[in-house]
Amino acid sequence: MLLLLLLISLLVSLIMMMMMMMMMMMMMMMMIIIIIIGPPDPPYQLNVVCLTSTRVMLSWKPGFNRGDEQIFYIQYRSLNKKFRRFPQIIEDDGKDNMSKSLTKLQKNRLYQFTVVAVNKFGITLSKEIVNCTTKDSEDFVSPQHPSAGSVVAGALIGSEVLILIILIAVLVYRKRLSLQEIQL
Repeated sequence: MLLLLLLISLLVSLIMMMMMMMMMMMMMMMMIIIIIIGPPDPPYQLNVVCLTSTRVMLSWKPGFNRGDEQIFYIQYRSLNKKFRRFPQIIEDDGKDNMSKSLTKLQKNRLYQFTVVAVNKFGITLSKEIVNCTTKDSEDFVSPQHPSAGSVVAGALIGSEVLILIILIAVLVYRKRLSLQEIQL
């Protein structure tokens, strides 16, 4: 009888310990959920390139969305003016880098840009502000596409390097053949 009571006591203790562990795990999961859910982390690594006298390209990396889909909007201003919101909303496409072309700016003017991230839990401004002075004329500068001259130069240099590698390989092969003939 004593053995049975001891066994029941041990079983009850084991069940209570398992229940406590389950409660602790549930509390930890709740803490993780509380930490994750909230306003998005701020956008970072902002970069702006003035393309023409009225157009710029702004790029950034989105911060962690903290549990909900996020959208972005751009704020900009010219010197000594209040920030204005660019009217178009940019949806997070899940990529590591986001970008947006802004048009209808005034020529030869210094602008400042920042990005705002929004989800259902709140709004977060980027900690960065980037500057760009629009051009005086309509000359287009593309930061993403190399010029035709640089493509041709790259192709020529690449083909010369390839020919040089093939020539060296042939010379090494011939040298090995001549060494084998000498040994015979």
